[in-house]
Amino acid sequence: MVQSAPNETTVHAKVTGMAADPERDGWVLLDVAVEASATVEGESLPALADGEDVRLVARRSDVEGLGRGDRLVARVQMAGPGDYLVRGVEPALAPEPTDAADPDPAEAPPAKRPTRKRPRSTRESPLSDDR
Repeated sequence: MVQSAPNETTVHAKVTGMAADPERDGWVLLDVAVEASATVEGESLPALADGEDVRLVARRSDVEGLGRGDRLVARVQMAGPGDYLVRGVEPALAPEPTDAADPDPAEAPPAKRPTRKRPRSTRESPLSDDR
C-alpha cells in the first residue's frame, strides 16, 4: 500500500468571504487572504503562498462566529487540485506592534500624576499698580 506524503500547512489568514458549500451539507466555503504560512511536520503545501487569496472548505462548526475581516490560524490540507480542506481552526491573536510609532504599552514609561491647577486669586495683589 502506498501512502501519500503529508501536505499540511499552517496558514495565518484574514477572512474575506464565507458562503455555504452547495455540495456538502454542514460545510462552508471560506475565502481568505493568506498573510503567512508555515510547514507542518516538515511538509509544505507549496500552492499556499503569502499574499495569495485562497478558497478553503471548512466545517461550519469550526468557523462559527468568524466573519469578514477576522483573522484565523488554520491547518490546511490539499485534498485535490485547488481544493483545500481545513483540518483545524483557531482565532488569531492581534498582531504584535512592529512600528516604532506604536510602542509596546508594557515598555512605556510610567504616566505622570495629573497636576491640580490652582484657581487664580480674585484678590488684588499688594504689588499691583492699581492702588
